[in-house]
Amino acid sequence: MALSPTMQYYRDTKQAYPDAIVLLRLGDFYEIFFEDAREAAALLDLTLTSRGSGPDRIPMCGVPYHAVQGYIARLIKAGRKVAICDQLEDPKTAKGLVKRGVTRVVTPSTFVESEDDPGSPSLLGLSWTGTVWGLAWLEPATGLFQFWEAAADGLGDALDRVGPSEMVTTKSVAASPLFSAGPGQRPGIVVTRLDDWHASAEDSRRCIQDFYGLDSLRALELSPATTAAVGLVLRFLHEHMQGGLPHVRLPRRLHQADTMQLGAVVERSLELFQPANSDTRGTTLLDILDETLTPMGKRLLRRWMRSPLLSIEAIQTRHAAVEELVQQPAVLDSVRRSLTPVRDLERLLARFSARVATPKDAAGLRDSLAQLPELVRALDAAASELLGAQRAHAAADLSHLRTHLERGLVDIPPAHTRGGGVFAEGYDAELDRLRSLSADAKQWLAALQAREGQRTGIANLKIGYNRVFGYFLEVAKSQLSKVPPDYTRRQTLANAERFVTAELKEHEDQILNAEERATALEHELFERLCGLVLDRLREMQAVAAAVAQLDVLACFAWVALRQRYVRPEMCDEPVLSITGGRHPVVETVLEDKKFVENDLLVDRDAHQLLLLTAPNMSGKSVYLRQAALIVLLAQMGSFVPASAARVGIVDRIFTRIGASDNLSLGESTFAVEMIEAAQILNYATPRSLLLLDEIGRGTSTSDGLSIARAIIEFLVDQAGPRPRTLFATHFHELSDLHQLLPGLENHTFAVREWKGEVVFLYRVIPGAADQSYGIHVAKLAGLPGSVISRAQEVLADLEARGVQLVRPRRRVSKPGVAERDPGQLGLFGDGREP
Repeated sequence: MALSPTMQYYRDTKQAYPDAIVLLRLGDFYEIFFEDAREAAALLDLTLTSRGSGPDRIPMCGVPYHAVQGYIARLIKAGRKVAICDQLEDPKTAKGLVKRGVTRVVTPSTFVESEDDPGSPSLLGLSWTGTVWGLAWLEPATGLFQFWEAAADGLGDALDRVGPSEMVTTKSVAASPLFSAGPGQRPGIVVTRLDDWHASAEDSRRCIQDFYGLDSLRALELSPATTAAVGLVLRFLHEHMQGGLPHVRLPRRLHQADTMQLGAVVERSLELFQPANSDTRGTTLLDILDETLTPMGKRLLRRWMRSPLLSIEAIQTRHAAVEELVQQPAVLDSVRRSLTPVRDLERLLARFSARVATPKDAAGLRDSLAQLPELVRALDAAASELLGAQRAHAAADLSHLRTHLERGLVDIPPAHTRGGGVFAEGYDAELDRLRSLSADAKQWLAALQAREGQRTGIANLKIGYNRVFGYFLEVAKSQLSKVPPDYTRRQTLANAERFVTAELKEHEDQILNAEERATALEHELFERLCGLVLDRLREMQAVAAAVAQLDVLACFAWVALRQRYVRPEMCDEPVLSITGGRHPVVETVLEDKKFVENDLLVDRDAHQLLLLTAPNMSGKSVYLRQAALIVLLAQMGSFVPASAARVGIVDRIFTRIGASDNLSLGESTFAVEMIEAAQILNYATPRSLLLLDEIGRGTSTSDGLSIARAIIEFLVDQAGPRPRTLFATHFHELSDLHQLLPGLENHTFAVREWKGEVVFLYRVIPGAADQSYGIHVAKLAGLPGSVISRAQEVLADLEARGVQLVRPRRRVSKPGVAERDPGQLGLFGDGREP
């Protein structure tokens, strides 16, 4: 069918942006056509109408232009891109069709207007050289930009580390098996595929130099792989944001050796950000720890949680700042009070940078800058290095900008400049003059309406205005006989006639001209104000970073005071010594019930592997996790839930806790367990901390027990890495290993039996458990009484017959392992070693 010029333009735009829903500005609406309309109507609950008639009808729907941001947010949340096609010239002065063009493509990571997400959606550029991955990670809402390389098998860990909202790569990489097996398997990530030449060395270098205005890239430490990745990100920004973005900082190399890598398995096992059970809200470490007061602080807290420090000096610098705030509660209260009104400075600056800031954003910046002097005064006596440095950044001289914002803006400005009313009286003399003309004209109109009504005797005479006919005098049809001869008919309605007089026509141009000029001037003044903001962009980014750090440090101090946390002692020795340790989440969830504190000592000598043969429901999982969480908190810079703690730097935390499967890849629970165990054994170092729970329970008893013993022997082998290890198991037979393997210690949880009932005391004690009390736990879980009785009968029969579930086998003793007395009870029930 033949399309109108407007519909043909829509078709052409859609072909240029096939993966986006196109929003075309037509008058006061953004209209959506063709298949985009069907999809958008379903996603946005809009009424689907049509343009034209008959078989050539074109599906359409639309949204008001003044409310478009809310609809865009919903489309982005649904995982769609949105191409915004705006009018590029004034319809009043345009000849023929109004010129239009795509001014921006909004994606999950570039929707800087959103304030719903406390996090910060990010974009990952991905290149592949054939031997190494190049990665470039950008937070468009904050301007943070980092790059690094990853080995062929390290892409999964890299993705876990940053959790991107979307990726940009080349078409050949996206089509490769490596991509399909890794990033391609991750749901919820929007992928943009660019032509391969965009990742060429020459195009990537030119793209980076043009974006930042650089003559050379030597200072950036870029490799061929990361040059391509950074270039892909900047190409993406150029094509989607349609302009420069001065808030995007120079990319910096991410030195992975500076921070601990956690990964998805550890985050999930320790329930750092998401609870294991979606029904148990408020039970993650983030829930307990997040007492931040600003959006910047919330984002920084998440980053610190994902990247605990490895430098003792850097950790102690944070600890010293927290300690100072803990010891001075009045200063802490002042800091937190001054932080409370501060808006999201990082996102506000991103909006100014992207030229999408509104008067309300300017007011948010004004009000936030007004809080800085109070924050600086609260830290006047700061003695610690970190507090002093952040105070200096927050004290940046922004008085010129602040004066313009405070003098210029009305107290509560409108959401947009198009209706005027943004600037206060007295800020600009010309604006005041135009407003006075407009106000005088409106008073004149009111006087004219009263005078004409009295002169003509026409009841209910009204003066009105519309864009087509301008100003008019409206007379009801019942009053038409009173219309004087100097009235000229302008429009006929069903119940009234509209007229104009020479006097009204004479004033119309003056009235309209003053209002339009005032509105245009306000828009111009706002553009100048945005320019002043951008002139101080880098200083304000430093201020925002300082506010974020102060917020997180104050959060740590606040939690430490409320929860009785202590400053841990950090050391280089591979030791973890905890006195009166507590699980930060569980102790909070218990509320009125007292959490039972426990001690812990693991090192690389006599206490290298702690073997926990604990009954069910005795608290072993809590004990394992609290050890890791105390390490994590300490290396983040926080105080820890304990009476005392000495923490030797841990380079990685490894966890194998709980049962899970990956059915989409055909991996059973046991297969996942073995894969995770293999990764732990292959990557653990002498500085690692291992939490292993129920290794080998997913298969037959004999196989599982054999695997568990072999892993323990590997971990305590004098020639191996000998990482600090907590190993929980129900294989009680393994408790005999302490006689054979130096560095292994048996511990269990105290249990008491009282009048036929089992009482768990939740206290860790030396020794081994003699049974698992599984039937007792089954009874507590609510199994039918008949099942419990039968299980007790079967258990009594098995114990009476002394059934062995593992067949003994002989092996050659390892060098350096002491021989046992032949009369001693064997590990598997006889006098021989298996």
